[in-house]
Amino acid sequence: MIECFSQGDSAGLINPFFGDGILHALKSGQIAARCILEKTQHDYTRAIGREFKTNFDAALKLSKFFYQWPKFATSMVFAVQAQRGLQRG
Repeated sequence: MIECFSQGDSAGLINPFFGDGILHALKSGQIAARCILEKTQHDYTRAIGREFKTNFDAALKLSKFFYQWPKFATSMVFAVQAQRGLQRG
């Protein structure tokens, strides 16, 4: 029997804030390989959730904040950058 594992973008593993997914594709491939080698294919979805859920939940909250109040969020980013510049100089 042939089993298929969706990985990376096809598995929806795209960071909701940054929109990146290369690292997630590589990591999901490693998880798929481990599940196959350990004969725990049934645990693949749970393993993916354990690996990415916390990061994706935080990124989703952050993206909602930035998209709901883009001017405020942008001004906060510039304020932090300015503060860091003052601390270095």
